[in-house]
Amino acid sequence: VLFIAWAINFLLFICFEKKRELRDTGVLTIAALCFMACYIGIVEPVQQFTDRTREFVSTIEISRRDANAQLVFYREHRDGLPIKYLINAPANAAPQFVFADQALLAITTPSYFVTSKSYFDAMPLDVMSHFKLVSSDLIGHVPVVVFTQR
Repeated sequence: VLFIAWAINFLLFICFEKKRELRDTGVLTIAALCFMACYIGIVEPVQQFTDRTREFVSTIEISRRDANAQLVFYREHRDGLPIKYLINAPANAAPQFVFADQALLAITTPSYFVTSKSYFDAMPLDVMSHFKLVSSDLIGHVPVVVFTQR
């Protein structure tokens, strides 16, 4: 696409060398069209492919609703990953935020816990033994784990 745009711009420059106003308008038009084509044809499909958050969150939310479980973010701050999750979740998802392992164990109601894979892997084995893995995928570019009580 860029080579074709360069070739067209070069031809416009040669053909309309003496008519500067027409040449400048043509170059600007071709450049804008090439930018739009690159964005629509390359950038947007790559973004859609890499950010598959909606499918993952929908699957988890259906499972969470069927289990009548609350949503809990473990060791995640209120910005970043929780925002990406909640944007794709139903409006009635009111999450809880837990930062300590003992607070995690203190939750007795059915819950789905969402956290980064790195936080999950760093969890002590005695704490991890109380939970089972539900799913894992990416939210944006961050590997995420969803788990629940055994």
